[in-house]
Formats: sequence, structure tokens, C-alpha cells
Amino acid sequence: VQTCALPICDIRFTPLVPPYPDLGNEGVILIENKINSIVSKFGITGNVGNPAFVIIPAINITSKNITATAPTMFANKYDVTFYTANILDGTIFSSASFSFKGVGESPLKAFINGLEGSNIKEQDFIKMLSDGKEKALKYFETNCSSILKEAKNEAAQKNFAQALLILKTIPKEVNCYKSTEVLIEKYFKLNNAENCSQL
Repeated sequence: VQTCALPICDIRFTPLVPPYPDLGNEGVILIENKINSIVSKFGITGNVGNPAFVIIPAINITSKNITATAPTMFANKYDVTFYTANILDGTIFSSASFSFKGVGESPLKAFINGLEGSNIKEQDFIKMLSDGKEKALKYFETNCSSILKEAKNEAAQKNFAQALLILKTIPKEVNCYKSTEVLIEKYFKLNNAENCSQL
């Protein structure tokens, strides 16, 4: 399996923050920005490369407290675990965790204040990304034949768009990538022909 240094490896993870009712859009955007602020320093964010590879946070409130002060304040403790994963099949490659406390006039403000003041250890985060890349490569080396078979099965049913989506998850560093390129070109043409015939 080919290894890769962080600055040059083509495997990139895109931040993906699922909705959390207690956080609202503002809280989701904040934690997404927090992820981006770390990984962008190393040129390893998504939006290019493989859209199936994501960094996804799991946010847990470990304790909730309401103060007796005026105004009432919410004092909560949070555990956040970041995962690198393949979103298409749910495979988790690596993880990193940190905790923080937040105080605010609402649960959302408590989370925002806590996250803004938190200190994520960048080295732990970068190690998670590095481990994730290596495990992603090993995963695709091991499972490439079955992934190609899955794509071919979709193509056999004329689900060319789905076949292309599956094939595009395979990183360029994997040994079977040349076979993948041939199929991508083939299914791309077939998909276009299928779409044109429906017009």
C-alpha cells in the first residue's frame, strides 16, 4: 500500500456536520468553520478529491446545568468526537476527541461560547487525518475488487450515475485505479447516451 505525506496526498476529507436541534444553523456553521480552520492550514480540506471522504463530528452533552443567577445561564459540558469516514458505506477510518465547557443565556449560546474558547489539540487532529488517509488506502486496496463489482452491477442495470459515484470513491493511489479510470470513461459515455435518449 502506498503511503502519503499530508501535503501531497490526494485523499481529502470534507467537513460534514449533521443537524443538531440544540445547536441550530449557527452552531453547525461554527463547528464546520472550526474544522476548516485547522485542516486548511495543511491543504487537506475537501471540495476537491473524493466527496465520499468526510470529517464528521459527534457532539454529546455530558452534563446540563442551569444557574440560579439572573439572568438564568446554561452551563453545559460537551464531548466532541471527530471521525474520518467513508459516508457511502459508513466505514470509519480514525477518530479524535476533545471536551469543553460552555456558559451562555441559551443552550446554543453555551455551546458557541464553549466551542469558541476551546482548545482542540491540532496535532491530535492532524494525526487523526493522517491515520484516516492510511486506513482509507488500505480499505480500498483490500476491497477494490468488490467495489468494482458493485459498480459493474449498477451499470448492468443502467444505473450509470450510481456506478460512476461508486467508482469515484476509489483514490488515485490505489493499485486498481487504472481499471477504475477505464470504467469511469465507459460509464460516463453510456450515461450521457442514456440521458440523451430520454430527451
